[in-house]
Amino acid sequence: EESSEAQRALLGLIANAEEAALPEEKIMAQLSSGFDPQEIRAALRYFLRRDVLIEREGGHAFRAPLLKTWVRQQTR
Repeated sequence: EESSEAQRALLGLIANAEEAALPEEKIMAQLSSGFDPQEIRAALRYFLRRDVLIEREGGHAFRAPLLKTWVRQQTR
């Protein structure tokens, strides 16, 4: 399954984030100027299916250790 533009943008944003877990609202806000919200939601679902995201009250959180490994694999 090929990554979409929004998925690549999310990976870049996460890989460069200082915090281990970014709330969904922050990601949406940072990407909203350049991407369709539907594309971003699709990317979040993509990550959720791969057990990279965990659902929590008020949004999603990234599973940090797994995410770091996954980002390295996807950005080779």
